[in-house]
Amino acid sequence: MSIPIALIDFSWCLYKYRAYYKDICRTDQNGVMFPAGHVYGTIHVIKELASQYKAVILSVDSRSQHRYEVLPEYKSGRHAPTGNPYDDYKIMTDLMNILKLCTYKSNVFYIKHEGMESDDIIASWIDATNSDDSKDLYCYFNDVDILQTHGNYHWFRSFSEPEVDRSEYLNGKFGLDMDYLPVWWKVVRGDPSDGIPSSVPRFPSKKLRLLCSESAGKDIPWFMQKIGYPGIISGGDIWRNMERNLKVIEPKIIPIDEFKLKRLGISYDDGIELLKYYQINDFVLDM
Repeated sequence: MSIPIALIDFSWCLYKYRAYYKDICRTDQNGVMFPAGHVYGTIHVIKELASQYKAVILSVDSRSQHRYEVLPEYKSGRHAPTGNPYDDYKIMTDLMNILKLCTYKSNVFYIKHEGMESDDIIASWIDATNSDDSKDLYCYFNDVDILQTHGNYHWFRSFSEPEVDRSEYLNGKFGLDMDYLPVWWKVVRGDPSDGIPSSVPRFPSKKLRLLCSESAGKDIPWFMQKIGYPGIISGGDIWRNMERNLKVIEPKIIPIDEFKLKRLGISYDDGIELLKYYQINDFVLDM
């Protein structure tokens, strides 16, 4: 019998609920207002998922140093300061407290693995579904990068909307008749939201779609040969740019038995104190 598991991109979840519950806040002793919607929304939805699934796993970001080493400007320019304490508040300050409240439920766990972003953790679990059908995997995320890994899983872009048909989504967004996004698409196109430049400027979309459809198991020499640009040699600018982008964009996948499922044990009284700190009064803390 399969074990239904919910796997959540936790950073996405936090930022999603900060935006959704932007009017929910806490006030410190000096009367300064700080956001609390990310706490409120997250603990409520995780509690709801815990009632639906055998296990809920929260995928937590760690700094992927190897990406910054090859592209120092990776994810640069995010969260520019505004001078407003509410807008500038770093919600990851509350990460451990939110994890404590979420993992108070006995079937909720989290994974944080050194050197791996949440995307890499989820990609590793998705990859594992190709050889292990003992786990029925339900993934909640909104990052297209995770779609670069082929696997057998259910995908949700929202906690309140139906499962997304991956083939239909990728066809509509990229014109690809596939159920996963080959890594070559972003290697060539780059990703401005992450500060990743294009490696092959003005490359025709029609040709890129064709190459993506043929790219399973292929490497950079194959792709460079297919590009057909005259004068391209190993070590040239385009080659180096593609190698750089591949190192940044390609998911880091490891066997999932290397991950440790963790919980943060807190007492009932400690949990109540945390809820009071965030001025959340309508949440029932139970196992």
